Amino acid sequence: KGGAGLTPAEGGWLPVGPSAVPFDGKAITPVEASHGELERIVEAWIAATRRALAAGFRLIEVHAAHGYLLASFISPLTNKRTDEYGGSLDNRMRAPLQVLARVREMVGKDFMIGVRFLGEECIKGGYTTEESATIALRMAQSGVDYISLSAGGKFEDAVHKEGEVLY
Repeated sequence: KGGAGLTPAEGGWLPVGPSAVPFDGKAITPVEASHGELERIVEAWIAATRRALAAGFRLIEVHAAHGYLLASFISPLTNKRTDEYGGSLDNRMRAPLQVLARVREMVGKDFMIGVRFLGEECIKGGYTTEESATIALRMAQSGVDYISLSAGGKFEDAVHKEGEVLY
């Protein structure tokens, strides 16, 4: 799973995320990923792709929703970076697009790749349906064969206290 959504009950791992912002009140605060760690994250996706290919899988879906690491980069709620991986939507999409490009490069054009992300975070300050259309376009331009949309975020503890849940 990784990312800001990692909870202490999930093996005691110290999560890495785009910024030191927890996904919800139950998650632990991740350590902001360095540029070197970002390179290792991309390489970890390539290693996972190799394992999937060796196991005979015929498609790969990159998960960029529900507080997972790549989702944390896309969301303005968990990505507070001020470098080329944060700020604008283009910058927040940089890490997920790098993963998709490397996976595509590894498997070739005839292998199916999908991506799952949120059509809307449904949380005040999260990305909207309008931004999601841009995200989908950029994902499609990156060479994915299909997009799997979900909706909703998980900042329940912090959000419910303030009454900011939009759904």
